[in-house]
Order: sequence, then C-alpha cells, then structure tokens
Amino acid sequence: MNGRETCKPIRRVEARPQRLNTPASNGLDHQNAMRPSTTIDSVNQEWCLKECPTPTNWRIVAALKIIAFAYVDPKLDLRYVAERTGITKCYLCRLFLRELGIGFPGYLCRFRAIRAGRLLLETVLSVKEVAWAVGFAHVTQLDRAFRSTYGCTPTKYRALEVNSQQTVSIES
Repeated sequence: MNGRETCKPIRRVEARPQRLNTPASNGLDHQNAMRPSTTIDSVNQEWCLKECPTPTNWRIVAALKIIAFAYVDPKLDLRYVAERTGITKCYLCRLFLRELGIGFPGYLCRFRAIRAGRLLLETVLSVKEVAWAVGFAHVTQLDRAFRSTYGCTPTKYRALEVNSQQTVSIES
C-alpha cells in the first residue's frame, strides 16, 4: 500500500448510561474537576447536536460543555478542548467518533453553523458579522459549513425563512 498504513475504522460501541456521582467521589473526579455531577442521561441538548446520539462518556459531556461556552473563539481547537478535559487529542477524536458518530472538526463546524442559523433569523446582523459572532475567522468558513448543514448559503437561508414567515403571516 505505498508504504503507508491505513487506519482501521472505529467500531461503534453502544454503552449503557451510567450514574456519575457516587458517594466516594461526590460527583467530582479527584484528578479532574471537569467531571459533571449529574447523570449522563440528563445532558442538555444545547450542548449536543440533536442529530447526534446522547453521549455516554463524561469526558465527551465536558468537551461539549466547553464547546458550547467557547465556540465564539475562532482559536478554539482540538488541543484546547483536550487539555481542558485532561485527555490526549487522539483519544478525544476517537471518543467523538465513537460517542457522537462525527469528528471533532465536523461537530464544531456544524455547531457553529446551527448557531449562525439562529442569529441570521433572530438578528439583522450581516452574514460577515454573524460569521465572526459564532467563531468563524472568515465568511467562507461559515458559507462552507452552512452549505453542508442546511444545503444553501446563509443569505439564501435568511431570505427563504423570511419569505416563509411572511407567507404564514399573510395567510393568518
């Protein structure tokens, strides 16, 4: 194979939800204070994309919280999230694929695109301002992520949604 090894695909493993807070740990891991004190079943859907399965690993839950609170920073990357959760970048990538079925970069882009979609509908900010507000360094990044998430450009999405809302209000 041209002297290169290929990566083996990661097998998706369905794990049972488990309770994180035990009497011994009081909900906190003594080595990592990022461990949540709630059950994994109660993960807020604001942290996880709706089309992704609910994560069963507390480190993924912590990573999703970090993304939800820091996604506006254009410098947010895998290294930053891995350091904050106390694991390696490679292991965090594997966890994202195994738990959510999507890689870290894809998840972050889709998360930002969904937030941008909300801003486009709820504000009068320009597309460039929306791109900066959700953490994209360039409008082209937003455009690319938006096309893969919604199937159209941000401008067209805003126009289609405004037209559909006007049609509903006229019919009412």
